[in-house]
Amino acid sequence: MQRLVLSLTDLVLVGIATILAVLVRDDFYFYIYSIPRALNYISVTLAVAAVVNITIGISRGMWRFTTFSDLLRLMLAAALTVGATTLIVFWINRLDGVSRSLPLLQFVFLAGCLAASRAIARLWHLRRSHRGMANQTVVIGHSSNVLVVGVNALTDLYIRSVEQMAAHSIHIAGVVGNKDKQTQRSLRQYQILGPVENIARLLLDLEVHGVSIDRIVVTQTASSLSEEALEELLNIENISDIQLEFIAERLGFENSSDNNGKSSNTTPPSFVVAEAAKDVAGGLYPVVKRFLDFSAAATLLTLLSPVICTVWMLVALGIGSPVLFWQRRPGLHGRNFKLYKFRTLGPGHAPNGRKLTDEERMSRIGQFLRNTRLDELPQLFNILAGEMSFVGPRPLLPVDQPEQFQMRLAVRPGLTGWAQVNGGRLVSAEDKGAMDVYYVRNMSLLLDLSVVLKTVPMVLFRERTNDEAVILAWKHLKDIGLAANASRSNLA
Repeated sequence: MQRLVLSLTDLVLVGIATILAVLVRDDFYFYIYSIPRALNYISVTLAVAAVVNITIGISRGMWRFTTFSDLLRLMLAAALTVGATTLIVFWINRLDGVSRSLPLLQFVFLAGCLAASRAIARLWHLRRSHRGMANQTVVIGHSSNVLVVGVNALTDLYIRSVEQMAAHSIHIAGVVGNKDKQTQRSLRQYQILGPVENIARLLLDLEVHGVSIDRIVVTQTASSLSEEALEELLNIENISDIQLEFIAERLGFENSSDNNGKSSNTTPPSFVVAEAAKDVAGGLYPVVKRFLDFSAAATLLTLLSPVICTVWMLVALGIGSPVLFWQRRPGLHGRNFKLYKFRTLGPGHAPNGRKLTDEERMSRIGQFLRNTRLDELPQLFNILAGEMSFVGPRPLLPVDQPEQFQMRLAVRPGLTGWAQVNGGRLVSAEDKGAMDVYYVRNMSLLLDLSVVLKTVPMVLFRERTNDEAVILAWKHLKDIGLAANASRSNLA
């Protein structure tokens, strides 16, 4: 119920922002003949916004905990709403009676109204929290003086948690940074006193001012600290009554430390191989490619927004909710991300409880979406967010990730790829892995353009096996010494 109220509130804000844009454009003058056109534009905006907001999920977040990423999502929703509205109205009446500056004004007001609503909710929540703390009975006595070691997101989270939940029992004396250049700066109004290697001297300086530290909270993992810093911290714990607490370890971000304080956790093999392969696709091209991906994804999301809205309604009416389907897949350097698709399968069970096969669950709409690749459209959002690229190895399920082809994780996974345009589902998993490694080792603008051009006939005429590309990939693996135990290495 609350999500419905928030969704309706966002629609009201969209309507208010659009009306404000129309009024500002017309200098707050009302023209009787322009009212129908304005109402038509506002109606289309509300219809588009309803679909965009649900698809992106801007109402799912808790407004009082709005973050920078949430604001970026609001900006994206505003841009898609304005872009799709402009295209639809242009298609209807060639923007007759609509000023060319109206979409820009609408975007400014729309983004501003959505962001302002979240800011107001957050300020109101903070005010209520402070009021509640003021009404609490203050216990007179010694509060615990805490020194925080580390400058990262966990430090910010810890400080905000203390301010909200334990302001009367915990006093943060300061923050100890990682580098000299952070000294004298501040994090949430707390001064960064100096680098962690100098923590013994910093404790003496605080004692001069009458501040005796009871606990040192370390927000970094033990393995990320330098040997000198870790030795200083452990020495302070041994020779004083100060408690040393590795909060990252307690939260499960690192396995228990050994006698030297170093983590016993081992890095996953896939991550090691991906890290070692970073230089494979080095140079400036990955940076250029990311810029091209972002620009193309933003453009396509705007141009294809009517298509996305149409597919969304087809899935909602023909298959049901939820419209979007997601799975966790390993991406760049093995980091998991959520890969989104339009749902193509119906419910998993019949009304009598019998488990249905995938063939029984597949509808005509779902089959059409798969054959035309329209179910992949939501992955444009993954590309925009930097989790995927237009061209790269297709992201696999963790269980399907081949151990001998971990190098494919050295680049962002792709919407299409070298393996897909040279066989796709018609070749074995090993052959696809070999071609993925070949792509990673030879990634370039020309190769990416070749993949994009080959993707069009692949979508129109289905996959076709390219034995030459497969043989070339295995020959390349043999040349770099990665095909020793592979089944097709003799093809070279």
